[in-house]
Amino acid sequence: MSRAIKIVAAVEACKGLAVLLAATAVLTLVHKDLHALAVSLVEHLHLNPASKYPQILVLAADDLQNTRMMLLAAGAVAYAALRFTEPMACCGKRLGRRSWRRGAGRSMCRLRWSR
Repeated sequence: MSRAIKIVAAVEACKGLAVLLAATAVLTLVHKDLHALAVSLVEHLHLNPASKYPQILVLAADDLQNTRMMLLAAGAVAYAALRFTEPMACCGKRLGRRSWRRGAGRSMCRLRWSR
């Protein structure tokens, strides 16, 4: 197996891990006061709360509901599953005899390297 393919597989696995960490961070914010968190962040960064971008951040924190955060986390987990499938298939790890993940991962790997 080519060293370049192994490097790409490692990068893809790192991207999947980063997305899982971000999803975990989003889930820790469920049932928290996001408005107070956004205001304290703006104050910590010494930004003017009346200016455009800090105000957008505070208003977005007010509008974010727990169900949206759960959907964001679920989408992130699905994306991370795809990110982990590709390197496993490219490196030839066995995922099961007739696993759909192996077929999907190999097809992604072929698409990437056929260009």
